[in-house]
Amino acid sequence: MKIRISALALAAGVALASCGSDSESAATEGAAPRPSLDEAKAVVLDYFTKAFAGDPAACEHESQAFATELNELNATADCVERVEAVKEMIPEGEPFIDISRSTVAVEADGDGATAVVTHELEGFGGTYRMVVVGGVWRLDGEIGTHGDGGGSTGTDPVRVPEQEAEEIAAVFCLVEVGVTRNQVESWMGEAGEEQVDDDGQTELSWYVNQDSYTVWFDEQDQVASLSSSTPREVDACAQS
Repeated sequence: MKIRISALALAAGVALASCGSDSESAATEGAAPRPSLDEAKAVVLDYFTKAFAGDPAACEHESQAFATELNELNATADCVERVEAVKEMIPEGEPFIDISRSTVAVEADGDGATAVVTHELEGFGGTYRMVVVGGVWRLDGEIGTHGDGGGSTGTDPVRVPEQEAEEIAAVFCLVEVGVTRNQVESWMGEAGEEQVDDDGQTELSWYVNQDSYTVWFDEQDQVASLSSSTPREVDACAQS
């Protein structure tokens, strides 16, 4: 099951009810007293930490509106189904994404707040709307993706089981200078992003879980250079 992640489309939860009750309304959210921005930051960090660890308690930090949005986005019935999808992709004993490598900046925005999450891995992060429900902060939706104004890619990574991600990393080892674009695409599949860089070279990028692969092609559509980023300690190319 491939899950789209933008805001944290993978956010976990114990049940739809725990993500917010039907009695929540914009009036309730707007009228609640606003806790400190430091508390808002703590909620964001706790939300992503628990969600990427497959902890259903993460859903306590979602508003009803955000929970509904994520369920529709992922075609899931409730938070239980979403967290199960996360658990399937978590390497044993490790979180899906290490949130300790993220920074969160929160600013007041009317009765609510805006939280900007930046991760040191390119391709992760976003801007989120926050509201107060019952005297506590909750994430209420995603305003922008990691690509908005930051120069990073706006393409969401493809989510696959870790074994498949490792196989893709090994396949990328076949790519070398001089190989044709057709050959690269036959190995890697359709690129997640295509653009032309400042030197006029075509740039193709693939994003898989926490891994990213980029290949630049010359005027003959042959590989001019390539780059990859993966958090794994073991070099896939050394084993291939």
